[in-house]
Amino acid sequence: MLIGAGVALWAVGCGHKETEIHRTVQAQGGFSITDALGRQVAFEKTPQRLVSLAPSITEILFALGLGGEVVGVTTWDDYPPEVQRIEKVGDYGNPSLEKIIWLKADLVLVTYGVPKPSIEALEKQGLTVMALPDDSLADVLQSIRLVGKVCGVSKKSEELASSLEARIEAVRANAEGQQPSQRPKALFLISLSPLMCAGSKTFINDVIDTAGGENLGAQFGENYPTISAEVLLKQKPDALFLAEDVAKAAEKKDGRKILRTLGLSDRPRHTLPDDLMLRPGPRAVDGLELMAKALHPGASGPKEAGGQEAQGGGTQPGD
Repeated sequence: MLIGAGVALWAVGCGHKETEIHRTVQAQGGFSITDALGRQVAFEKTPQRLVSLAPSITEILFALGLGGEVVGVTTWDDYPPEVQRIEKVGDYGNPSLEKIIWLKADLVLVTYGVPKPSIEALEKQGLTVMALPDDSLADVLQSIRLVGKVCGVSKKSEELASSLEARIEAVRANAEGQQPSQRPKALFLISLSPLMCAGSKTFINDVIDTAGGENLGAQFGENYPTISAEVLLKQKPDALFLAEDVAKAAEKKDGRKILRTLGLSDRPRHTLPDDLMLRPGPRAVDGLELMAKALHPGASGPKEAGGQEAQGGGTQPGD
């Protein structure tokens, strides 16, 4: 899971920016941007050989038609299928410097939450590193626009970001039409033993809030806190969401026992794809729509591009 701290959304211009970037490169010999860590990152030219150190970033690059320029990805990358043919450079917290240098990368893209020593180690080798925000749905839009600006595809990135933003706002508008009492309390579990959930400063928290729910896990901590069984026994979630591995564990004897002990076995349970819920990339909006449908099953769901209503994940009956 690649979840980092959020930063403020800043505006990036529309399609004409693509031409402006190239003009800047030709006329002034370079350009610079401010990344998610507040660093000024300078470019002498538009980068052509890209290394992604997060599956969510890889998905952004492919969605923008930059897949052919991606020369390295993490061992966690599995979407789109084309990434299987791309050189693996380790995981996001411990990348292989030797491989990245060998690949002659002219831009290494990382998430906000990558350890600073990893970034410093990359930069000591003369590599250009840019950090992208990934703490909220707004950060997804910002990252798409930022990548588009740096890689010379601003027009396409603006089109993608705007289309995703429209879908996000459609879900948000539906949620804002609900009374506070109609916002279900949701608990998203990422582990049963120890019992851990998504806290108040996570990407999942933003998705739950946007979808019209109240994240019960927010009271336990900011990131992915261990849950107090005593507190949980006093406050029941209206909907229980399980990461895919947790859902499998919940079907086993020990998992069922844990849920019974916590009084959760009778709660409506939903398992949504991890790729959609835990990766702050373009497909996260699909996850948002599924979350909204699970929280408000009676509401009319958002429409997919083909005009079909988005389909929800599996809802499991209590044990």
